[in-house]
Amino acid sequence: LSLHDALPISEEVKRPVVQALLKLFSYRNQSAAFDLDGTIEVNLLDENSLRIVRSNADKSVTAQVVINLKELTYSASENDQAIIFE
Repeated sequence: LSLHDALPISEEVKRPVVQALLKLFSYRNQSAAFDLDGTIEVNLLDENSLRIVRSNADKSVTAQVVINLKELTYSASENDQAIIFE
């Protein structure tokens, strides 16, 4: 990358949507729910919504996200505690 290319990138990472994604990636890398020996379940709730549940091997940590693809909304939690990535 040249300096010319790096400047726009440095501005883009300041955008709220990019900051939220960085928080999501950080959470994913640190949460025990994403243990490689864990489980993942995906369930359709209705024609617009789905739930993804990820648990570590002993099920002591469970992360859940409910996504509404029509309304473009989601809610996330870990062990029933809300998580906000905004």
